[in-house]
Amino acid sequence: IAIEEASRAHGALLLLDHHALIPYFPQSKRGARDPFHCRVEVRDSNGKAAITIGVVPDRLFSFAYANGTRHNFALELDRGTMDIKARQLAGKSSFRRKLLGYFHAWRQKRHTEAWGFQSFRVLTITPSDKRIDSMIAAQREITRDAASGLFLYATPERLAAHGPLGPAWITSAENATRLLE
Repeated sequence: IAIEEASRAHGALLLLDHHALIPYFPQSKRGARDPFHCRVEVRDSNGKAAITIGVVPDRLFSFAYANGTRHNFALELDRGTMDIKARQLAGKSSFRRKLLGYFHAWRQKRHTEAWGFQSFRVLTITPSDKRIDSMIAAQREITRDAASGLFLYATPERLAAHGPLGPAWITSAENATRLLE
């Protein structure tokens, strides 16, 4: 709701929220049972075994401008109950697994195949700054500090203080950034 209100207040942005994006997806995904599902292949740490990870954002949305350009986002709402550092890729979900999925989707350009996005960012809202620190540590390990702007993190308190378009978001490289810079 806060993102919708912020886009209205901005004036130049049109919010395309989740199901409103389906007409922009590649034709093959529009009629799929779960059009938001993105499959990506990830290799284990020794590079030998591969596993397919399904990336399913809690929500996808875009900010669209009158000239047709868009800023695209995958939103993850973390309640603080999911393990962050679990090493096992198969089976139980972990935040590390989500990071791996999104990072490899970005590297393999699966976001374009699945959602028609030329680029995107992953927004995670989580309960505490301490948890953000743990998430960033896992992100750095997985990405080896590549794509620092791909993942952004905020807490409900940060969003309340700065608004969703304000400098509420933390990246692995900066203390605070805006969504639309």
